[in-house]
Amino acid sequence: MRENKRSREILRVFAKISGIYGEIGQDVFRLIVEAVGLPVPKELQREALDKRLKRLDDARDALYDTVTAVDELRDEIEEGRQEHQRVMSELSRTLESKESADSKLASLRKLIEADQDTLREVTAPQNVVRQHTIGFILGVTASLVAAGLIYFTPLAIGALSSWKTSEATKQAIEHDDVRTTVGDSGSNN
Repeated sequence: MRENKRSREILRVFAKISGIYGEIGQDVFRLIVEAVGLPVPKELQREALDKRLKRLDDARDALYDTVTAVDELRDEIEEGRQEHQRVMSELSRTLESKESADSKLASLRKLIEADQDTLREVTAPQNVVRQHTIGFILGVTASLVAAGLIYFTPLAIGALSSWKTSEATKQAIEHDDVRTTVGDSGSNN
């Protein structure tokens, strides 16, 4: 009993200290009482249990918050994975269309190179000399044709008009022969 009395006196002293220092003072008092080997007063044991329960409650709340945060992170990771899969499929479609466009571009380049080769062949210097020679011959031929038209056109017009005149004369003569024949046969009757 004497130890209980001492510990109660010490408790009163430290109660004043704990009023000043709060929970830290009570914790220090409890540690001193346990170190000296005195029994810890029931009030402090109850407070220690209450503190432990409060800490357990705090730990449970923290654990709940942690589990909630882990669930939220899991949901975000799942959304990120789905977004990643969508982006990857879109990327693969884009790469396929790029490959298709590259193959079309390569075929177009081949066509352009073939056209350029053909153009080079057509405009090559040996073809230029040949083209100039053909152009010169065609020019001379055109000049001769034009000169012939200028020279022979009046002759052709004169020949045509004399031919028309001779045709008209022939017809008139034939027409007169018919009249004279018709007129002669009419007077014989």
